[in-house]
Amino acid sequence: MTTLIQRAIQGLTLLALVGGMPLTGQAQQMPSGTDQTASGADPSNPTPGSTNAPPTGTSSNEGGRPAVHDGDGPRPRGRRPARRNSKGTQEANSGETITVEVTVQHGAEDRSIGGTGVILRASRPRGPFEPGPPEPRQEWTSVADDQGMATFDDVPASLSRSGLELYAVATYNGIPFESSRISASDGANLTIDVFEQARDASNVRIERIRTIIEPWEDYLVFNQFWSLTVGGNRAVDTTSLGGKRFEKGLPLELPLNAEGIKASGRGETKIIDSTVNWKGVLKPGRTVSFRVRFSMPASTPSLVYEQSVDYPVDRLDVVLPLETDYEKVGRLDEASLSAPGFERVETTRNIPGLRRNVPSLYATGESLEAGESFAFQLQGLPFDRRIWPWIVIALGLLGGGGIFVLARRERDPLASEEGRSDAIETLEEDRDRLLDQLARLEDAYDTGEIDEVDYETESLRLREQLSLISDKLDELRDDD
Repeated sequence: MTTLIQRAIQGLTLLALVGGMPLTGQAQQMPSGTDQTASGADPSNPTPGSTNAPPTGTSSNEGGRPAVHDGDGPRPRGRRPARRNSKGTQEANSGETITVEVTVQHGAEDRSIGGTGVILRASRPRGPFEPGPPEPRQEWTSVADDQGMATFDDVPASLSRSGLELYAVATYNGIPFESSRISASDGANLTIDVFEQARDASNVRIERIRTIIEPWEDYLVFNQFWSLTVGGNRAVDTTSLGGKRFEKGLPLELPLNAEGIKASGRGETKIIDSTVNWKGVLKPGRTVSFRVRFSMPASTPSLVYEQSVDYPVDRLDVVLPLETDYEKVGRLDEASLSAPGFERVETTRNIPGLRRNVPSLYATGESLEAGESFAFQLQGLPFDRRIWPWIVIALGLLGGGGIFVLARRERDPLASEEGRSDAIETLEEDRDRLLDQLARLEDAYDTGEIDEVDYETESLRLREQLSLISDKLDELRDDD
């Protein structure tokens, strides 16, 4: 009995000693939420002690960062890892995402376009006369499946509150095609219509040219708003058009006396003399708008304007506001507009697309074929032609007076070097003044301010004076 009792006590003592020691080959019990692993733990088990511990509030990732995922097992719920978009910038996702689908289809044929690369972009809204889309803030890429569908399921939901717009781009036969722009929302659908490429510009059309005229001091300012489109079912890429005529782009002719030409809007423009050369892509069913601004010298209350077109025009508008923002001009109470061939000419305050409650002379409705021209006449402009004869007479008297003074001086021997130098300087000033008078006279004749008889008479008088001054200058310089 004693022996049995002693053995029982020894066994209990041994068990107590064994229970207080760590056992080899088994994990120690760790506090809940720690990120340590013992040898032999199952890596696919997302429990404390696993390499896939979820990002709980008691995790070692304090500061709100997502736990690191090693690529095995399920991703942590509620978060996506940070990704790099095609712009190369790090995008931190807040967690919530939306799905956007893009369909690529042929715009002229009932078929989808599969295997096409698609770029989804987010940018601010595009202005009406910006030459290109704004710089994208974010981009995502995908490839359309056999049904022409590209799916983007990692678009941050925060875009719907950012004010940015979504649009998609796909390239077909070397031409980039865009979808329309929409606000970001879950389940949004975008469609890209692609077209075959035209080989010439025969289907190019001008949907509308609106010409707005504003007088200012001694010239008129013209703002023309062009809307280009293309008929048929093929797109026109101006960079692919052959022939010398299209080397700089699609040529759009302005009047020869247009000055200070500037163009802004969709596409790329280059000004050469009085021609605006436009580069871009015209797509069926789409309109490209841009503005051309230029001026013309004016010095009479009447102006006849004429402009030819190289492409068919569906509609023409001419607008002359009768109230201006220029203090020196003010109201045009005596102005009138004559526009032969236009359907309607009226005075109105309601012109589509323009500021309301501003009275304007408005002509609209004419259409043209390629190679034709349109014309209109403005009268009652704030330029006084009656001042021109007085200017011509005054300048003529000044020129004659200079010669008379020189004749008086010639009575003196002009023997001194200083006397000859002064005489040459005076003659050169008179010569330059007469040349300016002749140039103004020619401008007045070209614009119809003076008739042919007056021009020939005054031109002969000025040229005779120039001849006398030139002979005298030669004489003095030879003496010198």
